[in-house]
Amino acid sequence: MEIRDLDLMAAYYRTASELIDAVKRTFSVTNILSAYWEGVLPQDGSLKEPSGGTFHFHGTGCRFTIGDRIADVEFLPGCDELGFDAWRLWYYAKHYLGYTHLSLDSIQTSLSVACNQELLVLRDNLYFFPQKH
Repeated sequence: MEIRDLDLMAAYYRTASELIDAVKRTFSVTNILSAYWEGVLPQDGSLKEPSGGTFHFHGTGCRFTIGDRIADVEFLPGCDELGFDAWRLWYYAKHYLGYTHLSLDSIQTSLSVACNQELLVLRDNLYFFPQKH
């Protein structure tokens, strides 16, 4: 696994956390997934910041769109804990950062290696940074 792979994981986590915080600020909620399931948040909505940002809840996840950039996040079912998988990292790299050279297989390999090195924790098919788990 290369350092750039860890950088991608960290960049995804930072971006996702910032977008989740934007929903929390826009709607004055503390747990966006619970707020959505309880009917406090709409399935589709707009963010105050970043300007032009939108969101769409699906299952236990949420897709954020800011202009032509897209980030899809997934939560541990039943809570607001942010996790990720290979597909979400690949999708983020391609549709948010504009990287086209990364393959889904290479990202999955990097996730497995990071988990084996205890840099990530795997739970319910989602990866988490240990300090966030």
